[in-house]
Amino acid sequence: MIAGFFERIKKGRFLRIVQSESIVAVSKKKDSILTDFLYFGQGLTKFNFSQNLRIYANVIIDTSYMSKIFEFSLKFDLAFNETLRKFNITTRFQNTNFESNRTFTISQNRYLEINCPNSNKTVNETIHCSVIGISQIKDDFLSIWFDGEEIRNFSMSDKLVSQFGFYDANDNITDTVSIDFRDEFVLPNTELRIDTNIIGFECYAVTAGAIKIFLLNMGIGCDKYSSCSEYFYQSSGFDSRLQLGDFYLNKGYNKFQFKRAYRGKKGQMLSFITTQPNLLGINVTENGMFSDFKGQGFYAKLDQKTSWRFYFNIIVDKFIYLNHFYLSKKFDSLKNDTFETSFLNAKIDQTDIKFSRIFNATIIQYPLFEDIALASANTRHSLNKNLIFFLTTSYFYDKINVNFGDSEFLEIDVSIKAQFTHVNTSNQILKRDN
Repeated sequence: MIAGFFERIKKGRFLRIVQSESIVAVSKKKDSILTDFLYFGQGLTKFNFSQNLRIYANVIIDTSYMSKIFEFSLKFDLAFNETLRKFNITTRFQNTNFESNRTFTISQNRYLEINCPNSNKTVNETIHCSVIGISQIKDDFLSIWFDGEEIRNFSMSDKLVSQFGFYDANDNITDTVSIDFRDEFVLPNTELRIDTNIIGFECYAVTAGAIKIFLLNMGIGCDKYSSCSEYFYQSSGFDSRLQLGDFYLNKGYNKFQFKRAYRGKKGQMLSFITTQPNLLGINVTENGMFSDFKGQGFYAKLDQKTSWRFYFNIIVDKFIYLNHFYLSKKFDSLKNDTFETSFLNAKIDQTDIKFSRIFNATIIQYPLFEDIALASANTRHSLNKNLIFFLTTSYFYDKINVNFGDSEFLEIDVSIKAQFTHVNTSNQILKRDN
């Protein structure tokens, strides 16, 4: 189609297309060429933040010229401990002085973190820990030691993703679990481990419903901790939040791209608010990760016994190798009877990226007696003594020996809920009710 008149167009201007329906086609080829953009009232956004997509459209001009696109790839070798380095590339027409220069940055981000959420409060002398390893280098290897003994050494190139969070969209979720709570939820596992642009999110919904997404700024409080997730786990606090949008979820898998990208800083994480109970599916398996939280102002774990987490990821515009390793250790006995201090260490080979975590395996045993005297209706003397015995323990196999001082004793297995009554009469009756 040729316009009815000609207008002189200056260098640097480009075409804008307005359509009320999806008419124009989009090309996914040649990802190395710049993307086209969508225009919103708030500004411009890429068609797809993970790819460079372009509309099948050309501008026809009255000047002929020759054009060719050269695509090439280069692999740059940075020193193992380098985070980034700038490079220059120059192209020039032969036998001329006409050239083009471009400066670009090659990044080499790595990150390690170890969490043991049940340290100091272990049950059955068992510690649950997780190691999070992040790298942009395919050939990186990670080594893990428990109390000086190497237990794992493996490649970190298992999975290339553009997300923070540990929901695998390829998982077949059959037995869905949800929570009958409506208000605000905080998602520590979506914490940004590096600076990057935030472009969307994905989640799994048990039922359809509306949701508001927020980006939490944790402030300087988490500088004293190994991660902002640990800071929130200890303090349940954040400085401020930015609303990223309102969304309506369909039942099942959902993936949304924000209308624009948001510059994310290391340590930020997502939260959401909903008035719909039982909206999102929950991963209830114990894998040493931090729990997600519910509440507003004061936050509590989704479940007090296990680290429940929503099927939820934050999507970013960087690709990383994201690895999560679950480690559990049961202590047959504790060196100090009621506690033992141990060490978990991880290191990315041939780098100075390493992490150490000191944790305590503990046994909490706290007995408490409550003495209740029951007066007889016929006498002022108390003939019977009802003793109520409370034991708090974190060891499932504990047993209690109760000695009444009259050659009678009772052994109680704490794995069984038991009540007992010792009647101090001449017949020495001993009664136990299970």
